[in-house]
Amino acid sequence: MSEELVVYMNIISPYSRLVMSMLALLDIPHKERVIDTSRGEQKKEWYKKINPKMKIPAIKDGDHIMAESIDICKYLIESRKLKTPAWPVDDRDRNEQMEKDLADFEDLGEATMAVAYKCFYNKVFGKKLASAEETKQYKEDLYKVYDLSEETLSERRT
Repeated sequence: MSEELVVYMNIISPYSRLVMSMLALLDIPHKERVIDTSRGEQKKEWYKKINPKMKIPAIKDGDHIMAESIDICKYLIESRKLKTPAWPVDDRDRNEQMEKDLADFEDLGEATMAVAYKCFYNKVFGKKLASAEETKQYKEDLYKVYDLSEETLSERRT
């Protein structure tokens, strides 16, 4: 692409870190634009034009805009025709297994982030803390995430 690659990210986000790790691994030049999620910057009108779902990360590569960390990583490899063990484009079976593994990672990540956000966001940012009943529900939700993690790992015998 002729224009500079811009990555809209926040280092707190594991999805942003995944994209940033891929960029470092592949040595792809880029510009970082930190999105301050603690101030709701991802909900600003200008960012909605980048990512209508208002999530991070997202990229702008010339005229091409996209979100979702796994899709971004695949796009970076495929659009630049890079050969890397990080994404085996020539090995269909391995590629399919990686797709499944990454989808599982994304599901677990979403569930973990949702619970972590509920549990810690207000405390970290000095907002009103959850009631005892809400805290109990968060704990139950967290156990469900742990169960899902254990199930996923046991299926893989990990």
